[in-house]
Amino acid sequence: MSNFRFQEPKSLTAGLRNAVENVDKLNPEEPALPAYLSAPRRRLRAAVRRFCTSPLINLLLSPEVYGKQYGEELLQLSAASPFPGAYIVVANHSSHLDAPMLFALLPSEITARLATGAAADYFYKNRVVAALTSLFFNTYPVKRHRQPENLATPNSGAPNPASPNPAAPSDANKKIPGFSEQLLRAGVPILLFPEGTRSRSGKLGEFHSGAAALAQQLEIPILPVAMRGGRDAMPVGAKFPKLGKNPVEMHIGQPLLGQPGETATDFTARLKEAIATLIGADIEG
Repeated sequence: MSNFRFQEPKSLTAGLRNAVENVDKLNPEEPALPAYLSAPRRRLRAAVRRFCTSPLINLLLSPEVYGKQYGEELLQLSAASPFPGAYIVVANHSSHLDAPMLFALLPSEITARLATGAAADYFYKNRVVAALTSLFFNTYPVKRHRQPENLATPNSGAPNPASPNPAAPSDANKKIPGFSEQLLRAGVPILLFPEGTRSRSGKLGEFHSGAAALAQQLEIPILPVAMRGGRDAMPVGAKFPKLGKNPVEMHIGQPLLGQPGETATDFTARLKEAIATLIGADIEG
């Protein structure tokens, strides 16, 4: 059993110290579900977003966000679902800036409880890095474990622990069994990148079907989000963003629900088309 405890911080500095002190309890073998339901942690993340993440993104980038009006529709659909509060944010992936941009630029009511996965052997080896990653992105540790494509679980499309990105998904990785589903059943929304890796060409790659399968199984909505400009601001291989106010765009789409008789593959294709349409993206293949 996890012995996670997170007390109400008296300040942002105290909260960061608390996060570091609790990082040893973020067990890759047994994530602590109560940590993702913690109101103090949620309030601390809101403070981090307000005073750290958002100012930094706005310092480095020149962002434009479209479609914020769909946030209310998403929350209404989620509230009417069998698991109120649960939904899946799905976005295209071309840069290490993608996750920070999503957490900083999406409406706060969408990101307040949003969780995503992080490679246990990359982000959870160092206590400070693990604490900050967990705090900034509400991550849960995922064990890096390769498996053949034909052994992919129904949750494929969940975060890919083989990628340094805290939210990258893949069908070819064995994650902590069912933890994404546990979070959703507890009313905690999750972020997934269904391409599984950053696009080297800038075109949309293959979408894995895990997000669609989870959404269909639990009867919860998916929010498609399309991002443009992150790859130019911080290309694959770059350790830091380019200097200057690099222009980036985030396009939030209308929430999607699975349709009667629709397969996960068909739902995935519909989701990919929605994202491609939002940014006028080319599709590989």
